[in-house]
Amino acid sequence: FGKSDTIQTDYVVYMDELASFIGAKPNIPWLFLTDPKLALEVYFGPCTPYQFRLVGPGKWPGARNAI
Repeated sequence: FGKSDTIQTDYVVYMDELASFIGAKPNIPWLFLTDPKLALEVYFGPCTPYQFRLVGPGKWPGARNAI
């Protein structure tokens, strides 16, 4: 009872895996072809929840501006 074992995971890897299961993970090579500025922000910028709203279920038209 006194020993605590926590399960930890990397946030970005976990979110990418969940997003790929539901089809919300952005396709970076496709973004580089269609919108290079957005692709650079998604690839080199911080991981934000908005990038998982670019495609798939729950797609939000304002996600690009939010990023």
